[in-house]
Amino acid sequence: MSAPAGDGVYALRYAWRTASVRGEHFYGHPADCMGPWPIDYYTWAIVRGDRAIVVDTGFTAAEAARRGDRPYVASPVELLGRLGLGPEQVSDVVLSHLHYDHTGHLDAYPAATLHVQRDELDFWRGPMARRGAYAHLLHPGDLARLGELEAAGRVRVHAGDARLDDRVSLHLVGGHTAGTQVVRVATDAGPVVLASDASHFYANLDEDHPYGVVHELPRMYLAFDRLRELAGDDGVIVPGHDPRVPDRHPAVPGTDDAVFSLTPHPPPVNPPTRERRNRMSQQVETAAQPTTEDRAVADRAEPIEADAIEADVIVVGGGNAGFSAAHAAAERGRRVLLLERGTREESGGNSFYTAGATRIPHDGMTDLRDLVEPDERHAVSEVPPYSREEYAADLAKVTEGRGDPELAAVLVADALDAVRWLHGLGVKYRLMYERQAFQRPDGSYLFWGGLHVGNVGGGEGLIADHTAVARRLGIDVRYGVHVTDLIVTAGRVVGVRGTADGAELTARAESVIIAAGGFEANPQWRERYLGPGWSHAVVRGTPNNTGDLIAAALDLGAARGGDWSTCHSVQWDAGHPENASNRELTNRLTRQSYPFGILVNRDGLRFLDEGADFRNYTYAKYGREILAQPGSVAYQIFDATLRPMLRAEEYEMPGVTEVVADTIEELAGRIGVPAEALARTVGEFNASIDRSVPFDPTIKDGRSAAVRPPKSNWAAPIETGPFYAYPVTCGITFTFGGLRGDLDGRVLDESGVPIPGLYACGEALGGLFSVNYPGGSGLAAGMVFGRRAGRIA
Repeated sequence: MSAPAGDGVYALRYAWRTASVRGEHFYGHPADCMGPWPIDYYTWAIVRGDRAIVVDTGFTAAEAARRGDRPYVASPVELLGRLGLGPEQVSDVVLSHLHYDHTGHLDAYPAATLHVQRDELDFWRGPMARRGAYAHLLHPGDLARLGELEAAGRVRVHAGDARLDDRVSLHLVGGHTAGTQVVRVATDAGPVVLASDASHFYANLDEDHPYGVVHELPRMYLAFDRLRELAGDDGVIVPGHDPRVPDRHPAVPGTDDAVFSLTPHPPPVNPPTRERRNRMSQQVETAAQPTTEDRAVADRAEPIEADAIEADVIVVGGGNAGFSAAHAAAERGRRVLLLERGTREESGGNSFYTAGATRIPHDGMTDLRDLVEPDERHAVSEVPPYSREEYAADLAKVTEGRGDPELAAVLVADALDAVRWLHGLGVKYRLMYERQAFQRPDGSYLFWGGLHVGNVGGGEGLIADHTAVARRLGIDVRYGVHVTDLIVTAGRVVGVRGTADGAELTARAESVIIAAGGFEANPQWRERYLGPGWSHAVVRGTPNNTGDLIAAALDLGAARGGDWSTCHSVQWDAGHPENASNRELTNRLTRQSYPFGILVNRDGLRFLDEGADFRNYTYAKYGREILAQPGSVAYQIFDATLRPMLRAEEYEMPGVTEVVADTIEELAGRIGVPAEALARTVGEFNASIDRSVPFDPTIKDGRSAAVRPPKSNWAAPIETGPFYAYPVTCGITFTFGGLRGDLDGRVLDESGVPIPGLYACGEALGGLFSVNYPGGSGLAAGMVFGRRAGRIA
């Protein structure tokens, strides 16, 4: 602990963030919204001899890691120690409001009385606090702990202005939250007003421009007036998050430029340290862009019709990525218009057709218990942790190192937080027992393969939840709108054109987010970019993802991103009469128990390693292997011993194409495969199995078959009748190529410069996947990059 710094008022800078723009912090998204705008995180200390009053408690290092992109300087408790004070010397803690970045160390000051406004406490304990735009601002654990401290008699709840002593007073101003309070400290040199989030930055006050997160706009303006009144002519107002506070107030010696002395008339201060100067200028340097004349972006500045729909942000596409982008933008107070090509009955994009599986890193049930719906099976379930390192390694492995490593790093870092965010908004999740767990003989369950969490109700439930969230957030969702073109003025995308009910439609906004999928439903593009034969692949998802807005962006000079020659394609029921874009059966037409059997073509020959890995890591690439076989058809073969192990939701669904016979030769005849060839294939396979290795479907068991091609795991003999065959073909899910973008979804031109006003997410953002992908990472990527785009668009 340092020597005491002396009586005074101090700002303690415990964390910071540079990856933010002006539009996040100023209400109404001003014209210069894309300009860089770094933010600091402070608590404050009022020191009197050997005692102190602390204003706000900051967030913890764990919360910084969970939310990401918040470099942590030191805990506020440690910074108080640099002033020569221990936490036991704090007599009072004033909570200006209850957002997560102000309530993270409630237990750190054992002798302190906590002070909070009744309006603030009542709001966060009420039903509105659970609504989407509010829930992510609160740390539920902090609120619960505050309640426990209140029950223990350590919380004083105020109903308006109050005094702590003859020099320190509390003032209810509201605006930013229901019960925001500010602190006025009378010093010999004049009053110091600690505004906290009543004014985040000097610019909020100087420009009379409210912050972007507003509980009640008129009260925020009145809060500005009250701050000025409390400071008077001889006082100083200290904003809650401004990196320029250190430019106006001197650093306390020996605190490593982290603690600053706040006085009404500070002496001249030194220029910012190199570390802080670099931090504040980082975004300015990277955000520099050439002039409009230097851009390779066409100018489509046709007059916009007077009856054009107006919004702040237009999102094109109503799948998981599009809704995630829309929610994030709406939470910032943006007017969001979401345009979905499908009718209400056809909506949801490819997300609707999924099982809802979402790949996230986690620490087992420690992370998942509060995220998933209750299930009595949890008590007898083993859910192994799935680390960020494992996630990153899986991405690199299955994409053969061809994916963009920076996009992959963001996906891995943000996935868990993105799911928690959506869950907080109202999207429901569960453990996926039927797809990702094996029941052991003792009745317990073992999860495998890293993909453990999915949506309640699958893809249909996901879209229903997203739609409900959008309704609560006030997002304008319009169905049956086919957007085909982008409107550009002076090098900036300012709107879209399309059709609705046969009539032309125009909409304009400051930003457009493309979330309308890839080009998997465009047979001409599939043939051109994926290769010969791909026009014959069955479209298993939405028929609306035809790449129209990818084409429009390319016409403007956008660059292609990612691998345009590969895609996600699976083994799909070849015999079902309605196996294309089936909204009733959706994902149940896939056939994913192939690792336990063998796969043969029309010649009766095996052609791939069915047991190369858990199916999560192979299923998305095996569709193309089948497409290359004669007739683009293959047959999954199992015997009576293996048949009970097949996934019931797929292999016992109504209308499943199943062929059964008592002998292999009879089975061959029924599926049109040469009997002698199939019998030889099965016989050689059975004879080559290493039966000394136990068969164990819960691990990669190494039980192999030494044939060509080999089978690396789960080689079980096919020898006990009856025998089963399931014809499968190639079902295409989505294409891996799209638009090139940065880590926040800004669409880039060929020179790598962002096209103003244009963003992409979901399948439209290329670069993350190539050749293959780990199951469940598509939905995860949609929410991660949708959220990131929506936060700045």
